[in-house]
Amino acid sequence: MFKKMRSVAHYTSGEGAMFAGNLNGALIKFKKAVKLVPDNYYYVGQLAECYMRLKEYEHSIKQYKSAIFLFDYENNNKKIRLDVFNDSEHKLIKYYLKLKQNLDCVKSIRNKQ
Repeated sequence: MFKKMRSVAHYTSGEGAMFAGNLNGALIKFKKAVKLVPDNYYYVGQLAECYMRLKEYEHSIKQYKSAIFLFDYENNNKKIRLDVFNDSEHKLIKYYLKLKQNLDCVKSIRNKQ
């Protein structure tokens, strides 16, 4: 119970830091939230977004993959596939694919040089 409460506090602080433009502070808070509750796909998704904004694309892709996996695992076990969950999953997949495409493009350019 206390882990969950602390994770919510870290997550909320991370959101505030991200909103204020303090991406490094947000990263620290999101990492702490994920460490306390590693199976929360929403926390992991926000960590992925923070990495993306920091242009740490490899870390971001890894976290997006984890968030998508956790989302599917959680919802398949509960046999719940509501539209609100599908919207969250589509958002994660959309960001992941966009980031992957951009990273592949950067790698292609670097290989040509």
